[in-house]
Amino acid sequence: MYDPPYDIVVDRRLPGIMKYLRAMHMAPMLKSLVLDNFDLFYFKPNDLTRTTVEELSIMRKKAEFARSDGQPRNPGEVRRINRRLAMFDIEALSLDSNSYDSLPEEMFVLTRLKMLSVAQNRLELVSRSVGMLSCLTVLHLDNNQLESIPEELESNVHMKKLTLNSNKFFLFPDVILKLSSLEVLNLASNQISELPPELPMCNSNLKMLALQHNGIHKLPPDWQ
Repeated sequence: MYDPPYDIVVDRRLPGIMKYLRAMHMAPMLKSLVLDNFDLFYFKPNDLTRTTVEELSIMRKKAEFARSDGQPRNPGEVRRINRRLAMFDIEALSLDSNSYDSLPEEMFVLTRLKMLSVAQNRLELVSRSVGMLSCLTVLHLDNNQLESIPEELESNVHMKKLTLNSNKFFLFPDVILKLSSLEVLNLASNQISELPPELPMCNSNLKMLALQHNGIHKLPPDWQ
């Protein structure tokens, strides 16, 4: 990301991704970022995560302040800030097959994310900040160590696909009942024994529901 987290690359000795991240300086239209299978355990896109869109916009206005000849006072700075602002437009982020035990708080500045995948990690909890990602339509958290997901997930009103298979859920997460736009839900390979009877009514848009390999022995009476 801009500026690239070169310290991660050097620490992990990842020469291939080093070239990739350097190239991102020249990719202001970047919409997707895939960092799968690098054994990463933290997400540190440098000072980007400590600067808001509003602060960057103010910095750009100062850099654009016209000189006496009508030209921007600092055109190089304007270009740099525009690239940084563009990073907030990322719509897809994949961190699959790494070593995260929680969702990195730094990712929550990317509020325009539509797809987030943190599958096959070591997640034991999901931050309440996930509610800040209100544009999410797809969330993959499968193959982790999760036993619950936060109520703040209900803010993701556009969610259409949620995969939570191969975790450690004992109870059906009630917050799912508030995701009325959900079309695909995968809760396979958990330890759930009962389903809420109101699921078909609350999630009436469901087209695919995967529940195999749980402890469910019968469906609620209203489903039959």
